Amino acid sequence: MRKIIYLCGMMLLCMDMMAQDYCGYLKKYLSVSYETDLTDLLPGWRYDSIQSDEFEGSVLDRNKWTVDNYKYHGNNQCVGFIDAPDHVHLESGHLVLSMTYDADGVICVNDNYPNVVCHFLSGWVKSIKKMQYGYFETRCYLPKNHHYRPCFWTCGGKLERYDEIDVFEMTPNTDSPHKCLQNFYHNLGQPSISQTSQELTFSDSITGRISVYGVEVLPHEIVFYVNGNVTSHLRYDGDLKNYWNTFTCSDVDEARDMEVFMTFTATIVDTTSIAGLPLPHEDAWFDYFRLYKLEYGELDTYHPALFIPSNESTKVYPHVVLGGSGCTANVSTNTAIWAEQDIILDKGFELSPNTAFSARVISVPDPEHSQLYIQNCNNN
Repeated sequence: MRKIIYLCGMMLLCMDMMAQDYCGYLKKYLSVSYETDLTDLLPGWRYDSIQSDEFEGSVLDRNKWTVDNYKYHGNNQCVGFIDAPDHVHLESGHLVLSMTYDADGVICVNDNYPNVVCHFLSGWVKSIKKMQYGYFETRCYLPKNHHYRPCFWTCGGKLERYDEIDVFEMTPNTDSPHKCLQNFYHNLGQPSISQTSQELTFSDSITGRISVYGVEVLPHEIVFYVNGNVTSHLRYDGDLKNYWNTFTCSDVDEARDMEVFMTFTATIVDTTSIAGLPLPHEDAWFDYFRLYKLEYGELDTYHPALFIPSNESTKVYPHVVLGGSGCTANVSTNTAIWAEQDIILDKGFELSPNTAFSARVISVPDPEHSQLYIQNCNNN
């Protein structure tokens, strides 16, 4: 019997976790072992050299990045972001963000809030070109003083809408060096904001060491990673759904045209309570920013007589058929199959033991009306 695959997720994916649902706001508590060995990037992603940056040389590429100057974030009025070498510079193949304390303070502005006097000064870089879908990744060092932390996030929106993906940030109002947050926010207009948020608790401190953080953003799913391990998987099926636990959220299909941010700020938003904290004494640095994109094939339907995992087989096609009359598909190496609408695994498809195979359909708003789906259902 033919098998028709409609997935916005990964096959053979499992994770031990607990979750609590609070009226559409999901906070998941995960016990994550700290891993230093990276899992290979899923086949199919191609490195984008135009928008990626390895931070080589001695001068930040201002064709790729802009640096906010004398501004502050609305949620943290004690830290101002300054465009100066003392706070943003390249060194030894890293983007270095530094934080300093100014007893007199510096007047900074915000588009939506009054001017304030900031006593902590830091760095903030933002991509000039907006990005839509892809896999976003950075390798970075988190300073030992966990009260001051870098963040890696994206922001985009249209008119009254606002979207934000936090690949990682520090948990608010906590001094734990073992925790960070990963979030997706979507706003259809004030004051209602739908969001998903998860708090990661690591078995060892994640400050004072290097980690890799990434996120896949596709038309109907968002997948978060830490050191190559999936930490959260969100799908859109009319509502955004968690891969393991169902809850109502927002339309990830509209989370696009995003700017990428790398910032270094303080984790406590109360300007009075931060006064007693130790002064920042360590820089944060980012080893690279990498964007990977999917490549589209020229065929409407990819149906090889003999399937061999290759660069061609991991391109995105509207329809994919593996196996069938006169065709064989023996998957003996780890690979991925991508399609926009549907994937059919027919007679002759075989998967070798201990082989990881991912089948992912990235954009099928109404699969029951797909002609390929109807045709094969009628043949069963």
